[in-house]
Amino acid sequence: MKKRIIVVEDSNADYMAMSHAFRKFSADVDLVRYESGETVLNYLENNITEGEVKSNTLTMILLDLNLPEMDGKTILNRLKNNVLLSLIPVVIFSSSANQRDILDCYRLGANSYIQKPYSYPEMESLIFDLGNFWINRCEFPDC
Repeated sequence: MKKRIIVVEDSNADYMAMSHAFRKFSADVDLVRYESGETVLNYLENNITEGEVKSNTLTMILLDLNLPEMDGKTILNRLKNNVLLSLIPVVIFSSSANQRDILDCYRLGANSYIQKPYSYPEMESLIFDLGNFWINRCEFPDC
């Protein structure tokens, strides 16, 4: 079964690098990109079903912090305060190494916080590790 990962990322370069690395990781991963908080929240809050969450079809959300109009912390807060959406793992994927950002995200319920790598080989290695953990290793509850 194909696993879907939602990527909330406004940078074309970062998304292209992630996308290429995920294609190398597995053909069974379907990336869906949103470039702003409003569009992803509108989609998730109005279209995700309980069945999708229970079946783990939607595997995770990769969320950038620095987005236009609505920042990643606001998006994370809304996701984690929604009974259905709170079960979807959210991985913060940001260029920020600011300890305040990291602490805020964990307090808001982020499942992990990863600083974006600076080179493509590092991105590829990170995506392989991330995919292997969240797709191949992680156990999710039967809701």
